[in-house]
Amino acid sequence: MSFYKYVLSGLLLALTALPAAAQESADSSPWYVNGSLTLASEYMTRGFSDSNNKPALQGGIVLGHNSGWEAEIWSSSVDYNDSHEAKAEVDFYLSYTLEAGPGDLSLGAAYYIYPGADQTLDYDHHEFFALYKTAVQNIGDFGAEIW
Repeated sequence: MSFYKYVLSGLLLALTALPAAAQESADSSPWYVNGSLTLASEYMTRGFSDSNNKPALQGGIVLGHNSGWEAEIWSSSVDYNDSHEAKAEVDFYLSYTLEAGPGDLSLGAAYYIYPGADQTLDYDHHEFFALYKTAVQNIGDFGAEIW
């Protein structure tokens, strides 16, 4: 079994435990766990298709603490339609959120890996980000993000 299948299998297994973990976390601990599983019609990043205009299976797990720290692993199937093709993207995030004025400021870092890609293509990379988010009465949330 290839690496990306292990990652996706692990995400699916972990997602089955989320309801019990979330209930336990809500009752007695400052820790929380959230997760998602998505079948997207297409995976796009910054206006470009990462799935070759095809559907993508995606999932993620977030482990957070009430102090503002969060760690996340997220994965998606990808198709770059090249001869040294990665079959998955696996993202790792670490962020800290604090109150700032009427909203919240999140600062963090991300590292992206592409198992199966030819290493000479240098697909793996990192980014730093900042996000400010505030609620606007009778409208909803408003935010700005820098990557």
